[in-house]
Amino acid sequence: METDKKKFYPGPIITAAVWAVRGILIGALLNILYEFFVIFRFMDVIYLQWPLSIITGLAVSAVVTFVLFTYVVVDSEAVEIRKIGRKKILNISDFDFHTYSLTKENSEMKALIIKVFLYVKNDEVNKAFRLRCFSQKSADKIVNEINILKAEATEFEQKARIQKESFMGEKFVSVPKQLIKKAEKKRIILIIEIYTVLLAFFLFTIYTDNGTMRAYLALAVMGFMLFIWIPHYIFKFRKNTKRCPEEIYFFDNHLIVGEENFNIDEIETLLIISAECRSSSIFPVQRYIKIKSVGSKYIFWLGTESSMNDNDYQKIIRLLKEAFINSPDKLKIIGTFLN
Repeated sequence: METDKKKFYPGPIITAAVWAVRGILIGALLNILYEFFVIFRFMDVIYLQWPLSIITGLAVSAVVTFVLFTYVVVDSEAVEIRKIGRKKILNISDFDFHTYSLTKENSEMKALIIKVFLYVKNDEVNKAFRLRCFSQKSADKIVNEINILKAEATEFEQKARIQKESFMGEKFVSVPKQLIKKAEKKRIILIIEIYTVLLAFFLFTIYTDNGTMRAYLALAVMGFMLFIWIPHYIFKFRKNTKRCPEEIYFFDNHLIVGEENFNIDEIETLLIISAECRSSSIFPVQRYIKIKSVGSKYIFWLGTESSMNDNDYQKIIRLLKEAFINSPDKLKIIGTFLN
């Protein structure tokens, strides 16, 4: 039976920016090669000379962009990752799908997303597919669409079983709040020690008259981090611990997070960070649940990627998927968001 297919394309602004930056870099490299050829009298290739080298670089970049162009097609049965002349088909029922991004910073600061992946896994396969020129938001839309289709494909009997089990109080996850607080305190102390040592080193360098402009600049950065950013980070940590629930469970048509009781029918959206989201800096990804219900917004903190066990976090995500089995469009599992 023919099913409707939904196509997801990379963002035109990101694609244009990548094309332009790559073209300028290639053009600059071609101009360097031209100067090299002229010096050693190998050849005089006019299209390597500035400014024609930039035009040549942009043309080469256009070809590269066309060859690497990637888009995703989703229907009720499969996910297709398509490139020019190539196609990878993945059955929705056989895999779990997540987004994964590499960042220069972390979710506490302005995140610079440099690579976005569609992460696919089951008991035998564990693989990431690069989604070139996709934003994190666009990739999250793909996974949310897959989750909705999965939920819609779930047999009525299975949905009824999940609903029945919820009456028996079996859908329960405990959040290790005290362990999270302890791990976060240790990490904050470690960060303070690192910046204190670096600050002392640059102060010593300047005191011994060996300081350079770079040393003064580094000193200013270390001072800012130690006396402004870290106090802000500690204040935010204390604020987060107050909104960290000790348990999450659902029964009948209610989702209970800590002391808050939500009727699932009244929840407009529930956002949670994907378990696969990682930071490349010393500041790990903060894990939150954000709920919008009856015009009000609620934020719950679940520690970070380093302070909460991934298995416990996956249990929470599985519980939420079951809680929203009849309204999967309300549940958004996303790569990252700024608080």
